[in-house]
Amino acid sequence: MKSPINTGIIGYGASGKYFHAPFIYAHPGYNLCTVVERSGNEAVKTYPGIKTLRTSDELFNDPEIELVVITTPNDTHFELAYAALQAGKHVIVEKPFTSTTFEASELIRIGRLKNKLVTVYHSRRFESDYLTIKEIIRSGKVGEVVEFESFFDRFRPKPNPKIWKETPKPGIGLLYDLGSHLVDQALDLFGLPVSVTADIRAFRESSQVDDYFMIRLDYTSHITVLKASSFVLKEGPRYQLYGKKGSFIKYGVDEQEELLKQGHTPDETDWGVEKEINWGRLYTAENDQVREEIIPSEHGSYMNFYENIFQVIRNQAELIIKPEQIYLVIRILELALESSAQKRSIPFNMPQNF
Repeated sequence: MKSPINTGIIGYGASGKYFHAPFIYAHPGYNLCTVVERSGNEAVKTYPGIKTLRTSDELFNDPEIELVVITTPNDTHFELAYAALQAGKHVIVEKPFTSTTFEASELIRIGRLKNKLVTVYHSRRFESDYLTIKEIIRSGKVGEVVEFESFFDRFRPKPNPKIWKETPKPGIGLLYDLGSHLVDQALDLFGLPVSVTADIRAFRESSQVDDYFMIRLDYTSHITVLKASSFVLKEGPRYQLYGKKGSFIKYGVDEQEELLKQGHTPDETDWGVEKEINWGRLYTAENDQVREEIIPSEHGSYMNFYENIFQVIRNQAELIIKPEQIYLVIRILELALESSAQKRSIPFNMPQNF
């Protein structure tokens, strides 16, 4: 086997602790060497033998480090990723990739110039529920799609205790937090829309960042609705897919995040296998009778993201989450902000800086 990829993580909040470190540590193709923590020594408690650094510059100056994973607050992503690429490192950025398309295009440009991988951790491409939706569409079981709805709802009526998540800066708020994932999934499924219509709001008292959004992506043949709210106590369907032959309804969310927060690790048996209670229902019409079929969920695993990164760096494989796709997610989010501010639909257009 080829030598493992020496990897350093910047930031050890929830993202670094739950979504990145466990997979880097468990994958034999990586060597988790270093974690940058401004204060404290939390990572070394779980991963004895790693180094703890206080500044990102120390990590960038380490010639042994090949890959840098950035899990810091959203408004720091561009600066840190730019510096890491300039230092000759491969880079993974936690979502959102950047706050603007200008920043996204700059990181992509530097990555190409330095011949280094740069991508974003769109983990929800590797979840069982989304992979099931993708397979249902591919199989043609619902026929030609006319409407797709993707809801990610929570009940969090109080401000987030993390101050940076409540500070009004570019890239902060529910739109960039969850919208990055939902838009990425929609573009992966259907490509670029004809127009974008959005309603983005802050419903919590004294909130300075958005806590609700609804985005409608219009296509020639169908519409896609993406929605997230902080005020849904009883969740509805996660996905609703309507086609000319039938419908597919899916409740529940992928279990990997909750398992990680409970202390489980991705090397456990049956990792990413969804419980039957959350399997989706396919409804089709047969002789004027509605037929219901329970569809087993596809096997999801965030580890597949890191496996792909390893194969790209060591074996020149094709990158799953490509720079062009990353850029387009940020472009859609920008158009959603424009649509909500102007209260009108905005035709999709590609800016000249791409």
